[in-house]
Amino acid sequence: MIFAEFSNVGYTCIDEYNRFKYSEDTTHKFLFEFITKDLSELPILFDEYFSKRFDTTNWRLKKYNVKDEDEDKKDFLKIQQKIASIHPFYKYNGDYAIATEIAEYFNQLSFHYRYKVDRKRYSNIISKLLPSEILRLSPDIYDAYYNDYCARMDPSIDKNSEVLLFGGEPVWLNNEREAQKTISDMLYYILDITAQGGLEKLSIPQRALLYECISSSPHENINAPFLKQPLSIRTEVSFVPHNFQKEFAQTETPDFSNIKSNGLPESALSYLSQQKITTSFFHYEIDRLIQLLYLEIVSMINANIMVRKCKNCGKYFVVSNRKIAYCNRIDPSGKCCSSIGSTRSFQQKLEHDEALKVYTRAYKTHYARVKKGTMSKSDFSKWCAEAKTKLEKARTGELDITDFQKWLKI
Repeated sequence: MIFAEFSNVGYTCIDEYNRFKYSEDTTHKFLFEFITKDLSELPILFDEYFSKRFDTTNWRLKKYNVKDEDEDKKDFLKIQQKIASIHPFYKYNGDYAIATEIAEYFNQLSFHYRYKVDRKRYSNIISKLLPSEILRLSPDIYDAYYNDYCARMDPSIDKNSEVLLFGGEPVWLNNEREAQKTISDMLYYILDITAQGGLEKLSIPQRALLYECISSSPHENINAPFLKQPLSIRTEVSFVPHNFQKEFAQTETPDFSNIKSNGLPESALSYLSQQKITTSFFHYEIDRLIQLLYLEIVSMINANIMVRKCKNCGKYFVVSNRKIAYCNRIDPSGKCCSSIGSTRSFQQKLEHDEALKVYTRAYKTHYARVKKGTMSKSDFSKWCAEAKTKLEKARTGELDITDFQKWLKI
């Protein structure tokens, strides 16, 4: 179980023992990376793992020996490592995510092939499908898996309803794929400053309203997983960050029932006076990554965050103004997208600006003379000042481009 604490500087994730796990700042880098993650390898790993344990032809568990179990552990480790790379949330909640993925896939198969089992048989199958490393999950979780199974096997649900309710054919990682598409759609429809088609004329709250209408549409091409799996998140509001209670306990903790008569102890008063708390904190109990990402998008909407896709790498990033078109990520060549963008923009200017092109060529020639010692720095500075003045005149048409070229060659 993970608890997320949101504030105006991002969010922090802690466990049930109030221990810090990881945090996300206002760059929202984990969210942006998640929507571009390649998930194609994970379904293969899950399928290999599942097929070694369960025979769908005869609908029964396969027999295992010690050697098979050792291989299973290796297969499970591969899945663990791969799923942890999707998002930091899975690094700390990965076992639950893997168990849920396996249980839900079995439930999908059961519904698709209309294979019914009783509670005892179901529990036996699921416990054997899950690795021993994650059997420590609470009984409530297994109850939730069985309740989902019973809901799918409801006689009133026919084959025609399968696609609408459960996505059709059983597939691995369907929730993660839907999450990627949903979050990408939310970014585009609500926060992307480059979005067109009328979106650029609307405010962020208006675009959020539009997205809600679109995602609630019954149109078959609209992907709205939130309608199939409504978010159910426990919420608390606090005025202190997660580590405050622990730190405060180290002072002389007052008897709150006697504060009115006795007042605060000096140590507690001194500690509280030093705290710079300017906002309330919202605490959420998170079961699934989609819940966390949804809340993160909502926090971005409330903060009027602007995003766009980098013109170099194509990934979303937060922008402080609308003129910024390149992010600060490092591309595979080792260069920063923003530096590549500056060079590219300058080259594009040169292609459409003849005066700038000849000026740049002459600038490099004169600068080389300074390096060789055939031209002084003071003479170079004087030349630059005069050349820039003539460049502007050539651009406006006051100076003929041919005369400008002749002067530059002097």
